[in-house]
Amino acid sequence: MASDNLQRSALYLQQLMKQNYSVLQTQIDYNRQYGEDAQSRNQNQLLLQISQQNTSLTNLINSLNSSVQYISSQTQPSLPIGTILMYDSSDWVDNQTIPGWYACTALNNALNNHIPDLEGNFIRGISPETRANKIITNNHLFSGKGIVTLTTSNLPPHSHNYADRINTGGGEPNVNGYNAGGSDAWRTTDGGNGLYATPVDLDNNISQYAVIYIKKIF
Repeated sequence: MASDNLQRSALYLQQLMKQNYSVLQTQIDYNRQYGEDAQSRNQNQLLLQISQQNTSLTNLINSLNSSVQYISSQTQPSLPIGTILMYDSSDWVDNQTIPGWYACTALNNALNNHIPDLEGNFIRGISPETRANKIITNNHLFSGKGIVTLTTSNLPPHSHNYADRINTGGGEPNVNGYNAGGSDAWRTTDGGNGLYATPVDLDNNISQYAVIYIKKIF
């Protein structure tokens, strides 16, 4: 790969620069020990050239490292066929925006049953075994709808006990309307299975952000 070649070149230049610095330091130590003469002045000129070369090498290494980082940022592993991603833009064009990728729409599902219709649907996680069965049977099942109308089937039969008092005596009624000289009895009822059904629309949509689902086909 291009990035690997650039990295090897950068490493080679770094090694070369270290060697130059080693030679430079050796000559500097020699001149300090034995003083300067005509030969040492020539050596100093050579050392100056080596130092300039090292500066150029440093700039080149930095440039190579920048190139490696850029190439690495532009390169990503190939995604397998069947991958589904989200795409947040209205300018999607099947097999053109990204070659091999198609939007998961009802239209594309009608043309290719390997493309699910995800318009208005959420993705749910399942096991690979379950997914394999869905592919074989072409059974893309989804639960839930945007609006659900509640019916009597949503509410199973049940009862409510009702309690009231009745007067069984013959005395004068009190302020509450019951005879003071009589006795009160409690009565309950659980009969009369009445059907009181009033359809009610229930919105089961949660707060959401709409995007396009795309799938890699080839």
